[in-house]
Amino acid sequence: MATIDVELDEAQKALEALNALSLSTMDAAIGILRRASNAATIPMTPALSSEAADAAALDRARAEVANQISALIPAIEQRSVPPDKIGSARRAIQNWIRELQALRL
Repeated sequence: MATIDVELDEAQKALEALNALSLSTMDAAIGILRRASNAATIPMTPALSSEAADAAALDRARAEVANQISALIPAIEQRSVPPDKIGSARRAIQNWIRELQALRL
């Protein structure tokens, strides 16, 4: 089982890939985003019974990241990325990062 730190690292890499997205970085971004989506969809940390609300918020953030990345990757592959899809994915990843950081405290 991976740690929250590993999951956080994948989330931060995904955010960096989105922030640097250009025609020359699209192929690399797809790989990074897929790894982040996998990290979000595969339970990487056990539910913390004493922090059930925090764990539930993290699970919602994970699900949103997976949905947004799933919608974004086909657009990147077609080299036609609407700014709203990038913005939605970026916000979802930022929220995921916040939820992960909250559990680290």
